[in-house]
Amino acid sequence: MIAAQVGRCFDKHQPDSFRRASAQALTKQAKDIQRAGSRNG
Repeated sequence: MIAAQVGRCFDKHQPDSFRRASAQALTKQAKDIQRAGSRNG
C-alpha cells in the first residue's frame, strides 16, 4: 500500500524508467519486510 502511494507521487515527477526501477526496489523491500515480520511472529 505504501509502495502504491509512493508510486503515485513519482508519477507526477519522475520519468517512467526511474519510476519502474523504484517500484521494483520498493516491492522487493516490502517483501523482505513481510518475510522478516512473519519470521518474528
